[in-house]
Order: sequence, then C-alpha cells, then structure tokens
Amino acid sequence: MGKLEPLKKKKCRCRKLVEYAVANEMVKFGEAMWFVVSRERGMQTVTCPLCGPTDISKSCDVCKGTGVTEVPAVWDTYTEDIVLINHRTKTNKVSTPRVATIESEHIERAYVDGVKEAAERIEEYGQLIQWTLQEMGAEMRDSKTNEVVLEGRPEPLNIRVSYPPGTITFKDGSKNKSWYWTVDGPDFDYGRAL
Repeated sequence: MGKLEPLKKKKCRCRKLVEYAVANEMVKFGEAMWFVVSRERGMQTVTCPLCGPTDISKSCDVCKGTGVTEVPAVWDTYTEDIVLINHRTKTNKVSTPRVATIESEHIERAYVDGVKEAAERIEEYGQLIQWTLQEMGAEMRDSKTNEVVLEGRPEPLNIRVSYPPGTITFKDGSKNKSWYWTVDGPDFDYGRAL
C-alpha cells in the first residue's frame, strides 16, 4: 500500500513459480502487485491541476501564475516477483489467496469413503510436486521398482543424530545448553517445523 518501507529482501521465499506473462496478467487484472524492493521519495514538477497549461491564471494559489507546481512523488523499484493481493469476500471479510493443500478430510474422502475423483486429484497433486522437484534438479525414481527414471540430485539419506547438552562447541567457545538434533531424510523431514 506504500505506507511502510519495503523489505530488504531481493527474492521472495514463496515456492510457487509462474511465467512472467502470467504474472503480468495477474498484475493487470488486479490479482497481484509487483514486489517492491526499494522506494525513493522526492518532489516532482507537474502541470497545475487547477489552471492547467492553457488557462494560466495569475491569481492561482497553487502555481502562483506559473502553470506548474511541485508535488510529492514516490518512485518504486520492483523485482520479477509478485505479491497476491487480499480481496474481500461476500461477507466483506478480508481473504488472502491460499495455495492448494491436501488435508486429512481430503484423504478420508478419497481413500476411506472411496471417492474416485478425490483420489485421482491427490495422485495428480503428488505427480505435479514430483515434476516440480525434477525441474529443480531432483532425481526421479519409480515408486514401485525404485529404479532411477530421470538423473538428478538424489534424495538425502535418513539421518537422525542427537547431541546432549554440552557436547557441541560453537565458534565463540560456548557449548550447547539444550538437546540438539540433526534430522534429515524422507522419514523425518516431511515439511514440518523441526
């Protein structure tokens, strides 16, 4: 909204990627705004809004008879990232667009209640995630045979190491005061905060 100074970050952390043309359309239709990385404020000379360039009046209080006036201006510097804009629902509550997720109710509907379309959607969602990871350089394996289908960086091995208090020495010479764990791999790191 231009009320606060922009963040110092140059890159958005969001993992959703869209083509530049799609982002441009979203901005044009008011669904998103370009991400501002810096803002410069100053004064700009513009044509007088009251008397204009043709009907210059000597008694104009805005431009003092010159036909031009100084107004505050803001110049923003953008990146290629976009930010989705809040929109109002029918009840006039502010709503932020969300990314599609699969929740426990969806899984129950698909696999317990046996709704075929719901199960197909979950499988398709999983395939889209796999192809997105492959575009980022991940190795692709067949889930049944575990054969490498597409070469890339392999999935990290399962690692779970615990360090009791006082067993790690940091650069400043201090030691860890609480338990510390190194956890990685598909059995442990599945998107939850550790």
